[in-house]
Amino acid sequence: QTPAPTAAPATPTTAGPLPTPPPGVYPPAFSEYPVVQVNLPAAFAGGDYTLPVDLNAVQGMDTVELTPQAQALLSQNGFVVLPPNPGEFREFYQIYEAHRYEQDNIFVTTDSIYHVYHLLFDKMLRDLERDYFIADLGSLTSAMLSASYQQYQSLRGTSLEEPALRNVAFFAVAAQLLGLPDAAPGEAAELVNAELGLINAAGGAQISPIWDRPDLAPDDKLIEDYSQYKPRGHYTRSEELKKYFRAMMWYGRLTFRLNDA
Repeated sequence: QTPAPTAAPATPTTAGPLPTPPPGVYPPAFSEYPVVQVNLPAAFAGGDYTLPVDLNAVQGMDTVELTPQAQALLSQNGFVVLPPNPGEFREFYQIYEAHRYEQDNIFVTTDSIYHVYHLLFDKMLRDLERDYFIADLGSLTSAMLSASYQQYQSLRGTSLEEPALRNVAFFAVAAQLLGLPDAAPGEAAELVNAELGLINAAGGAQISPIWDRPDLAPDDKLIEDYSQYKPRGHYTRSEELKKYFRAMMWYGRLTFRLNDA
């Protein structure tokens, strides 16, 4: 006699109570942002003054040094925008601090706040790149170069030998840009050195040697802008970041185009 099948445990139809986290696990919210409804007029209504402004009646005019041209613009428009003196200020807050101590009226612009967020993001990205991404990119590049060379060796004597060699050259260029100990295989050295010469020269638009094949029509050859490999921003701060920048540009800019032929 066949025993009766064991019934599967019933699936609960309602979820049980959620566990209560211990006190202090979740800190209070950083801050609240109440939405303030603001109705801005389509045009300036005039306020307590009219244009042009009589600068003799403006409080604090004796504390600032303005050229006659700047004074004329201030009178005509009610404001004037001037660059700081060279070397005097490097960040927005320095301007505000200087005038706060002088008890001047300060107009805080929104771009100064966005600039702070940009600096925070840039610092976070720089730390992540230095502490994690550079090493990860090196490991990935070494692994792909090794795998590509093994694939090339297995395809020698076939119709895929030539494209497999270009694949080796692609990863060998990245390895050289990162300064890895992985040597470029001798078979790909000519392609690798040609690419590195163009990258280091940063001269502008050229046909990429790896993508330059005699069977390709001129319009099918990849033209790369090698001026983009010049490090900029925080990537100029160290040799490691410069190498990382060039390698990431190499990986990110080169286009792998497919067709049905």
